[in-house]
Amino acid sequence: MLRYIVRRVLMLVPIFLILSFITFSLIYIVPGDPVIFMLGERASQEEIATIRAALGLDKPIHIQYLNFLWRLLHGDMGRSIFTKLPVIPYVLSKLPATIELAVASLLIAVSIGIITGIISAIKQNSIFDEFCRFFSLFGISMPNFWLGLILIYIFSLWLRWLPPSGSESLRNLILPAFTLGVSMTATISRLTRSSMLEVLRMNYIVTARAKGLRERIVIYKHALRNALIPVITIVGLQFSYLLGGAFIVETIFAWPGMGRLAVEAMRQRDIPVVQGVLLIGTVTFVFVNLIVDILYMYIDPRVRYE
Repeated sequence: MLRYIVRRVLMLVPIFLILSFITFSLIYIVPGDPVIFMLGERASQEEIATIRAALGLDKPIHIQYLNFLWRLLHGDMGRSIFTKLPVIPYVLSKLPATIELAVASLLIAVSIGIITGIISAIKQNSIFDEFCRFFSLFGISMPNFWLGLILIYIFSLWLRWLPPSGSESLRNLILPAFTLGVSMTATISRLTRSSMLEVLRMNYIVTARAKGLRERIVIYKHALRNALIPVITIVGLQFSYLLGGAFIVETIFAWPGMGRLAVEAMRQRDIPVVQGVLLIGTVTFVFVNLIVDILYMYIDPRVRYE
């Protein structure tokens, strides 16, 4: 186990280098000149040249990348073009709001998805199972932006129960969390159902029932634990995606997270901020997946890492 963790951590070094290169390349991939966008179309060539020299954009590309990597290793990704704030502290200041939204969405998805998936598997082909399968298909197919707008119209404009945007209280969290949680709930429910159906057909489940164990013990102690491996995989991936920033939902509900910050930065061509969001989001994604892999052994002792 320890050897596996050390090997996975060492594998993060080349992954980090690849991520840093992709992040650095954004300044050349994104349309438009950030210097001209910052100074305006009427800027003189002398002003443009001065800013380019200050940002290091007048040097060869490989020198620019090495300087970028060196600064990155020291926790420096430059300053925002518009706010003049250091990029990493500026982006990290938006991370708590994104974590809050991600955790709330995940709690909704896991609590509803696993319960409905278990009941659907136990009562296969029942009315409840048919309803859950229809809801799962509907939830997976429904775009987040459409659901978000519908929820705002119903609960904010029509019923006036919940605020449409902002982050002043927990009431502001309900609509965006539910918007993100619906599609995840549908995915987790379908995966839990299919995994439970497969496990319930195993010989050891038949043996446990033949020994006279209570059905509740058979389901929750023997079947569910072995069915959770694929569910944990998808939960980890979904949580990583949410920590990277739910761009559309955070923008619709004016939630002050990294996703909304990235959208605003892209609109303003604030390349350093976009680079910061991308790098922090992808690094978070990699570390969450590492944690998910490590959790496998604790959930299923049969899993061994060679």
